Order: sequence, then C-alpha cells, then structure tokens
Amino acid sequence: MKNILLILAAFVPVLCSAQNFYLQAGGGYQFASSNSKNGYALELNSGIKINPFLRLGIGVSYLKEDQAFTSGYIPVYADLKLIGKGKIKPYVFLQPGYGVYKSPTIYFTDYNGNLIGTGHTTGGFTSNQGIGLIYKFVFLQAGYRIQNFSLKTPENFTDSYSQNTFGITAGLALPW
Repeated sequence: MKNILLILAAFVPVLCSAQNFYLQAGGGYQFASSNSKNGYALELNSGIKINPFLRLGIGVSYLKEDQAFTSGYIPVYADLKLIGKGKIKPYVFLQPGYGVYKSPTIYFTDYNGNLIGTGHTTGGFTSNQGIGLIYKFVFLQAGYRIQNFSLKTPENFTDSYSQNTFGITAGLALPW
C-alpha cells in the first residue's frame, strides 16, 4: 500500500497542472473517542472541479492511532466537496470508502489454554465527513470519521465493530 501512496504522490501533481484538477495534501490529529486513542492522520486527495462550487475526486489517508493495532488503517475513498464563495472559502466534505487493514495473527485458545485457531481483524467501510476552510492555498478542516472492522474467529463467526474519531487536518490545497 505504501507503493500506491508513493505513485499517487508522484502522479497527482502532474494532473493538477491542468485548470480543472485540484490536489489537497495535509496532516492532522485524531482525538480519542470511547473506543480509540489519540493518533495522527496523513491525507492526499485529488479530483476535478465540476463547477466553482463542486469538487469530485478520490483520495487516500493513513491513520495511526495509539492503540492495540500495530499497523495503520488506510482508507481509500471518494472525495466530494461543496465549496462556498469568498476570500476564505468554507466547504463541506463527504468521503465514503473502504479501509484497508489487516492485523497480525490473533490466537484463540480454550479455557485450558489449548490453541483452537487463529484469525485476523480486517478493515471495512469507512466514512469521513465534516467542514473546512480554504484561504489561498492552505486549508483547515474538522471531520468525524467512522471506521469499521471485522474479526473472523475459528468457528467462522464474524464479529464486526466500529471505531469513531474526531480529527483536525491542515495542509496545502492546489490549485483552488
């Protein structure tokens, strides 16, 4: 997945040289919720300007939270933004997608400590929505992210759960 991020990071600025394309890249802080801990997020998305008020594109993020997950959660998503007018442009965004994640092997034991099987936690549907401001070539946004996970047990039972976080992200927005 890191290779995909590198390719996207190298290719997207070329697309942004055209008048109708945009690029948004930034980093931010993820605040703890009831079932997660503080962490950080890196974000990169690009797309086209449909009209002065609407942007439609794709994006990828890397989320790392200080918890039991040993690897990052990587949402790949559609990026929809409604942009306002003015020197400081407000916007509303919606980013539905799929979170790529796979945990290290989880070992399941019975009451006597005997191994009964292994499993993994995997990613699932993810959504980030919120508001932001753009001034010249910088942005600041606040969003509420929903991340879904599935855990498959040796008995072929799948346990699904969700993790919700609030985050603030800042960075560059080129061209707007």
